[in-house]
Amino acid sequence: AKITMQQESGQEGICGDFNGIKKAGFQAGKELHAKWGFGVPRQDLLFPSAIPLHVPQKLPSSKRCSDEKRQKATQICQMEAAHAAGWSFAECLGDVCDPHTSTAEEMKLAMHQ
Repeated sequence: AKITMQQESGQEGICGDFNGIKKAGFQAGKELHAKWGFGVPRQDLLFPSAIPLHVPQKLPSSKRCSDEKRQKATQICQMEAAHAAGWSFAECLGDVCDPHTSTAEEMKLAMHQ
């Protein structure tokens, strides 16, 4: 099935906000999970019942996250995910290891906080 919708004021999403600008950086994932990490509020559901919330626990594969990057990501996520609402350690690792969401510069900054 394909759902097509028009832009609405204040619309947010994991990949972007329907404004043509992709979200970048693992901090974007952290911010979204803080707001939506516990699921969509009942009053905002598009369908009569919610899909059960699934919080990933499986860590990213070595194909997606090299040993070197995983070590850095682990250090970052031990600091970042510990104080983040609705953002699991595994989700943080996935966001930090993903080259589309995490930049080398952002990782350097996070490592020196």
